[in-house]
Amino acid sequence: MPSLVLSFFGGFQGLLDQQPITRFRSVNNRGLLVYLACNSGKPISRETLTTLFWPESPQKEARNNLRQALYRIRKLLDSSEETYLLVTRQTVQFNAASDYVLDVERFLTAVDANDLAKAVDLYAGDLLPGFPCNSEPFEVWLRNQREHLHQLALEAMLQVAEDSLQVGEYSTAVAMAQRQLTLEPWREPAYRQLMQAYALMGDRSSALTQFDRCREQLWEEIGVEPAPETVQLVEDIKSGRVGRAAADHPITPPVKIRHNLPADTTPFIGRERETAVISAHFTQEQRRLVTIVAPGGMGKTRLGIAVGRRLLPAFRDGVVFVDLAAITEPDEIPAAIAAAIGYQAPDKARPLFPQLLKSLAQRNMLVILDNFEQLLAGVSLIDQMLKTCPKVSILVTSRQPLNLLV
Repeated sequence: MPSLVLSFFGGFQGLLDQQPITRFRSVNNRGLLVYLACNSGKPISRETLTTLFWPESPQKEARNNLRQALYRIRKLLDSSEETYLLVTRQTVQFNAASDYVLDVERFLTAVDANDLAKAVDLYAGDLLPGFPCNSEPFEVWLRNQREHLHQLALEAMLQVAEDSLQVGEYSTAVAMAQRQLTLEPWREPAYRQLMQAYALMGDRSSALTQFDRCREQLWEEIGVEPAPETVQLVEDIKSGRVGRAAADHPITPPVKIRHNLPADTTPFIGRERETAVISAHFTQEQRRLVTIVAPGGMGKTRLGIAVGRRLLPAFRDGVVFVDLAAITEPDEIPAAIAAAIGYQAPDKARPLFPQLLKSLAQRNMLVILDNFEQLLAGVSLIDQMLKTCPKVSILVTSRQPLNLLV
């Protein structure tokens, strides 16, 4: 067994020579060990660490705090013959060659190796939930890491469940789908996997019950109805097209929700009502164009991103965020949208926008056009998108109203 065992999924646990590591003196000291271990194998500058953990302290005081923290961490680990921290005058590095094991590192290695069953086993819960720290920059880093690993785990569970459905291991598929719903109770693809698994096991009643639960959760959490493919699946189950007798037929893989929404860098607090109201315009009132109008610096972009995240399950082809801040000419808007969705026009000799519209017309997605105020002359492009692409909805942030009637 390795001399040092660090576990961060589900909570912090450290064992040195099989004895718990507990005497950190401060939450920042423990956070420093977490950060260094999660970035093992590369040197971190002292300036980066002082900015991360003592951002509001004078430079001299922050450097002294870092020295004291490193001293105490090394003292905690010095009962072993191993050297876990490599410290120089300029940098600090967690020694990747030392005798240690870290669950986060093992999880990422399993994901990279496509050993998804092992990755799922290693994911014992979200990264350090409720972990205390006296530094907002560290909390932002931790929150982003937590969300990244959370999504990786969900995708791994989704794929393991799908693979299990394909080979007839329905009990495993049920377990993987249920784990997804433990992490995100509104996760519609997991409900579809449960419905498929129960139906293929011959338990049509349980399959239909999962559809009812799915509909209730989606409406309660985000105010949307199940996606068309979920409704089609329940109809197929009722008709017997999906079930034990039809198990030889291929199963349609669940749709993966795609987005390019920027990660939050600071907490987004106190805008829950605005987020819910704007989301309801799209879901309950069936509007396809909503504009968030406010002066600069009022948080329009952050609000738009929050709405996009909330609406992810409502759009089969996901949510795309288009930053227009650097664009000054309306003619550049189509290229920005195409870049955001990864579209390349098949005919370079023809204008881009008509070809882009033809592609968008096949998609069910939300397009967020951020910072539109300097492009009001291009509002006709939005009008064309709405008229040509019946399943595309648009959320605009702008300092000025669009004055577009739809």
